[in-house]
Amino acid sequence: MAEKKIYQVIWTPKADKQLSQLEDKNEAKELYKNANRSLAYYPYKHKKLYGKWVGFRRYSFGKYRVIYKIIEQKPVIVLVVKTGLREDVYEKKTK
Repeated sequence: MAEKKIYQVIWTPKADKQLSQLEDKNEAKELYKNANRSLAYYPYKHKKLYGKWVGFRRYSFGKYRVIYKIIEQKPVIVLVVKTGLREDVYEKKTK
């Protein structure tokens, strides 16, 4: 049986700070753990974004969203650029 590829997940300092500022610290821990696991194994599975977020994807965890970009290089990197509540996270694009 073929071994499943594991991708490198990197959180930008800004995304990391946004995660640490979430009110519910237990949910923040769960979001981080689940997002890392899902993005490390299945980064192409999640919804592609459009408009000002073209080229990015999003991971959903309850009321939270994690916006990330897959950087096609060797090794492939999954770069998390923004995280937060669903109603807030799409407001402004991070460069």
